[in-house]
Amino acid sequence: MELIKSYGVELARLVNEMSPYLLLGFFFAGLLKVAFPSRIITRYMGGSNIRSVLNASLLGIPMPLCSCGVLPTGIGFYKNGASSG
Repeated sequence: MELIKSYGVELARLVNEMSPYLLLGFFFAGLLKVAFPSRIITRYMGGSNIRSVLNASLLGIPMPLCSCGVLPTGIGFYKNGASSG
């Protein structure tokens, strides 16, 4: 019983520590959805060439995202037309 209680406490602590970064990632994904229309993302990052990957890399350099927040942001870009590269 003590093991289950300890697991629950540690899980709650971990989720509590991760939640601000996940929310920040969702916030940036929503901000990008509003700020950059799909046609702009498709135009600059939608191709399968090196230029679109370079544009995506240059956009991603100044973003202060951790590993938790980059997933929602990347999925948001992909759904708006960016290439998977």
